[in-house]
Amino acid sequence: MSTPTEPLEQVPVTDLVEPLPAPRRRRVVFWTAVVVALTAAGAGGYVAVSAYLVETAPETVVLDYLDAVARGDAVAALAYGDLPAGKPDLLTTEVLAAQRAIAPISRITVDVAVGPGDTGTARVRYDLGFATGAQTVDDSIPLVRTGRTWRLAATAVPVTIDIVNARNRATVAGAEVPYGEHLVFPGALPVAFDTENLGLAEVSRVVRFAQDSPVAEVAELTSAGEEAVGAGLDTTLEACLDGTAPALTLCPLPADARAVPGSLRGTLGHPASEDAVVRTQTGNDGLVRITVEITITGEYQQLDFTNQRAVMAGDFTVGLVAVCYATSPESIIWRAA
Repeated sequence: MSTPTEPLEQVPVTDLVEPLPAPRRRRVVFWTAVVVALTAAGAGGYVAVSAYLVETAPETVVLDYLDAVARGDAVAALAYGDLPAGKPDLLTTEVLAAQRAIAPISRITVDVAVGPGDTGTARVRYDLGFATGAQTVDDSIPLVRTGRTWRLAATAVPVTIDIVNARNRATVAGAEVPYGEHLVFPGALPVAFDTENLGLAEVSRVVRFAQDSPVAEVAELTSAGEEAVGAGLDTTLEACLDGTAPALTLCPLPADARAVPGSLRGTLGHPASEDAVVRTQTGNDGLVRITVEITITGEYQQLDFTNQRAVMAGDFTVGLVAVCYATSPESIIWRAA
């Protein structure tokens, strides 16, 4: 038995069409999102490309290299270019730390001139903070383009450490000064001495890329060394003039061939060290030569023609010559004028 079917309810067409605007709204939202995304992507791409170009600009490469050297990162510094010919055993963190201990690098500026083809030159300037005061260094670093970036033509400087005096007193990062050509980072030459009385002249202790020829390194007295030698000179001379010098000491005499050794006694108007000229001598052990001309008020004994002693009194001009070692400035040895 079938159940009677009720007639279907007629739904107005307008009731079916009215909900359709929702997908249209979704399409509008979608395309709006696409536009925003493309705009963001474009801005991001611009930022990324700009950052890439800045990172690979020659000025940035040189600044990053010098910054690595300045902070003592030898590994990072070597990544900015290739090595020239020379022994690389001094391109270590320890040697670079010794360079920074002598004179740290600061106030770095870079100006790059790009040449024809894939070459350029960086004009750099920085300060080296020596204990005696900052020294401004001007240098030039050759550059080469590699692909879309720049690199240093060389990341170190070939150097022959030629110390013409006091070599036996010198070390490089605690080791013996090496012979031959070695590679060194720019900055202070990493040479130290076993006494605070000696140091290298600052004008010759700087490692530069623009250095065309080897520089002879000269060991000279530091201010502490000059004071120590001056004090040794004054103490030793006073002992001679007041008769308290040790036996067998060859004390100075006036320029008189008949003066009796060790007989000069007297006083000085001012310390001899104030007029003394003190210079380090050629040689490996740090010998120091002292010369000074002084006036002594006092007396000395003179042998007459019968070998009898006669006393000569008054003011005498005496030319003094003496030597000592930088490591023992209190031990003054008198030499003939």
